[in-house]
Amino acid sequence: AKARHATLSREQPMQIHTSTDAATWTNVYQAPPAEPGVGVAFGNGVYLSGGLLSTNGESWTATGYTIPNSDYRVRTEFAHDRFFIWEADQRNFTNPGPRSIYSSMDGRTGVKLFTLPGLAQTFEGVAYGNGRFVVVGNTGSFVSVDGATWIHTPFVAGFRGLAFGGGK
Repeated sequence: AKARHATLSREQPMQIHTSTDAATWTNVYQAPPAEPGVGVAFGNGVYLSGGLLSTNGESWTATGYTIPNSDYRVRTEFAHDRFFIWEADQRNFTNPGPRSIYSSMDGRTGVKLFTLPGLAQTFEGVAYGNGRFVVVGNTGSFVSVDGATWIHTPFVAGFRGLAFGGGK
């Protein structure tokens, strides 16, 4: 099988495009307007975007993990050996509430890791390096060595993303 890139459009309705060369893109999925998703990730042999899952990057089904009873669009990233799924921007303001982050090894089932205490707090990125998972947001970082127990380090300036490379 060829290597495949996947991208998620910001346009409505949401569309997933794939490419084998990152130059020519093919629309392979157009989601119904109600299907939430912000970003697409690949890991453990599957692509995941919100509640959509694909094993080949071309055929997508609504069998991926979604956050129960959420009024937020779902953002998905992959770090080390698992997916991280969290409540990103809000789809509507009928039921605003604290945002939670979940993890999933297979993209189909997940466990809740923790919930941010305030309404204005957000998650922005996740990475793994030097034996640690790190999640950043606008109120600080959350660090875990096992992906289950997390320590919050607050700071004033929020982060918008995170990457690990070159041992740093």
